[in-house]
Amino acid sequence: MKTKSGASYVETFPWRDEAAMNEAHELEAVQALWGPMGDCCTSMEFPSVTKFEAV
Repeated sequence: MKTKSGASYVETFPWRDEAAMNEAHELEAVQALWGPMGDCCTSMEFPSVTKFEAV
């Protein structure tokens, strides 16, 4: 998301653990959300975004 000043905002949601990530792929409620998002996303790579740690 870009702000009016042109700054970018990226929010991430880490998985609790690998089991939770794998289980999400099997849950109907999750798939109902991911399906429409997947239809509009051609790539989940963001080469122009630099990761940083909050201080």
